[in-house]
Amino acid sequence: MPLVADGAACNNTSKVCRSVLAGQGTCIADNSDAAAYTTCQQAKNFGASCTPGFEDALCAGSDNANTTYCATAGASGVCAPKCF
Repeated sequence: MPLVADGAACNNTSKVCRSVLAGQGTCIADNSDAAAYTTCQQAKNFGASCTPGFEDALCAGSDNANTTYCATAGASGVCAPKCF
C-alpha cells in the first residue's frame, strides 16, 4: 500500500498514513465539516490540545481498549487518560 503524508487524503483500506502507529488510527475525519473526507494526522501526546469527538484516536496510547481520549477542556479539548 502507498504511504500517505500527514494532511493528505487517506482511507484505511487502500492508503496508509506514513505516521501510523501500531493499534492507533491516524486516518480520521478531524472536524464536523469533514463528513466522510479523512486525512492523515500525527499522534498527540498527553496534554496536547485536540478536538473532542474527532481526534480521540490520535491521543498517544489510544488502543483497542480505548484507554485514552480527547477530553473536553473549556472550549476545546486535551488528550487525557480515560477513567473506567
